[in-house]
Amino acid sequence: MVKKFFANVNGGGTCQQIVQLSTSTGGNRPSHSFPAVQFMSKTSFGLVTMFVLLGLLGVTPLQAAQDEQKALTERATTFWQARVKGDWATVYDYLAEGEKQGGTKEQYVAFSKEKGPFHYLSYKLGDVQVDGNVGWVKTAFEVEPTRFPGLPPNKVDTWQPWEKRDGQWYPIPHEQLQDVPKLPPTLRPLKEESAVMARANEFWQAREKEDYKTVYQYCPPAFREKVPAEEFLSKKALNTYVKHSIHWAEVSGDQAKVRITVDYRPNDPNLTKMEPSRETIMQQWIKVNNQWYLDIRESQE
Repeated sequence: MVKKFFANVNGGGTCQQIVQLSTSTGGNRPSHSFPAVQFMSKTSFGLVTMFVLLGLLGVTPLQAAQDEQKALTERATTFWQARVKGDWATVYDYLAEGEKQGGTKEQYVAFSKEKGPFHYLSYKLGDVQVDGNVGWVKTAFEVEPTRFPGLPPNKVDTWQPWEKRDGQWYPIPHEQLQDVPKLPPTLRPLKEESAVMARANEFWQAREKEDYKTVYQYCPPAFREKVPAEEFLSKKALNTYVKHSIHWAEVSGDQAKVRITVDYRPNDPNLTKMEPSRETIMQQWIKVNNQWYLDIRESQE
């Protein structure tokens, strides 16, 4: 069982969540940073610097946050009005490049009018929250499939995530929603999130030091009961880890997701000068006896 911990390029097996990077969304895409929950101390320094600059400009952090909320509200209103009116040219301006699929605005408008899958009937915006370059808009809307107009409309009530790019707010595409927490900070247990991020940070520091005695302690008690420390420590890790960044955590009860970027290279003495690879992963953690551990499930054996 422990053999699989060290077996694959990215880990895998029973300790899949310890070393596996298969949940990566790609190493080249920058991950979002959340000042309210960011663990790294350099971010805290950056926030202090930002607040000082804002003060010199006569802008308080509260005022800056309110300005961002207002800007996001205006953008979300324009976006949803366009959807309901069928103003697909305006909707196109809000799309990420991947959603445009290389098509022109004219092609997108023509397709949406003729073959668009949904007809948006109404919308209502509620609370708007901003944390750094990420925002959440409470959105309720009614939508029906264009091919089945006789069906009752589907009512959706959700927090729609947005991101700020190049000084402007855009809705986050569906395939990138895992890059950000589902809920805004005020609806999340930030104390618990800070606790699990601290544990994740300590875990990755131990990995970078190749301190596997400490790494073993972050495996949950049920795993350590089945796998003695001697067996765990007798195996060789396939990768060496150079550095890491903890982006955010989202806690739900006794379970948590932690978004992390890691730099690593193969554990080969001949490759020590090799440029590290970089990947962003989502680690699962569980709380056992009031302590956070990596989520190592029996189904992963």
